[in-house]
Amino acid sequence: MTNLKEINPQIHVVIISWRGQHAKAAAIEDAVKHHADRTTVIFSEPNDSPNVVDARPHWVVVPDEYYYGMKHKVALDLHSNNPHEIMLQIQADNEVEDIEGEWAAIVHRVREVFTNRPNTGAWMPNVLGLGWTRRKAQLGSVTPDGLVPAMLLDPSCWAIHPDLLEMTRDADYAGNKFGWGTGWLVNLRALANGYGIYWDANIRIVQPKTAGYNHDEARDQAVAFLQVLTSRERFIKRQIQKIMLLRKKRTTSLQLRLKLRMRVRFLRLYLNLR
Repeated sequence: MTNLKEINPQIHVVIISWRGQHAKAAAIEDAVKHHADRTTVIFSEPNDSPNVVDARPHWVVVPDEYYYGMKHKVALDLHSNNPHEIMLQIQADNEVEDIEGEWAAIVHRVREVFTNRPNTGAWMPNVLGLGWTRRKAQLGSVTPDGLVPAMLLDPSCWAIHPDLLEMTRDADYAGNKFGWGTGWLVNLRALANGYGIYWDANIRIVQPKTAGYNHDEARDQAVAFLQVLTSRERFIKRQIQKIMLLRKKRTTSLQLRLKLRMRVRFLRLYLNLR
């Protein structure tokens, strides 16, 4: 495990953009470029659409058929095996109230978390608008510095340890067009190898619900994509799914609460979390 506390960790902000989101991507880039060590925007645009990025020729263009899966793969390829570089990946449609101030604060927060908590594998802010809540994915109590130990993070906005970028580089992203399962792979690989993953209770952003594709197809691709999981990672995934299913139930019976508490305690012990 690369200990980022012993070095000066670098932050590579990668902004993922697509049709209709380039103005937002440009605003995020402008907000973070003086706070991150380097910034990359990966974008796609139909050939017959106006070129809205003429003023930013440094942006990385990819085919329009690239959805999140292959754009994430391009981001991994741009990582270049730098053991000191954390990737902070931001989907361009994320929303904050103060664009300049809040995105800059997120870059500094990522640097702080990964420096002060050397076992951090992945981090994300408190993202509103997801299909599941922080409570469903919580694995421990909020720490004094506002971090929530978690079982699952979402790629809408997240930071990933350089070790995990390397450990997930060789998955079949080409066969996973929509990128479902990418979060599972990073999260499970982190937990299975002794890294912690955290939601940040101190930072809040909003993720609009804009998915305009076939969810059944995305789900089928994710199943095939996750065949790369090890037996240990599959076991952890089953435990997480059982916990999240129990938390989804509306009943608050004593029996259910005890069963849920036992499952969470078992997973924490299995992962050697205190």
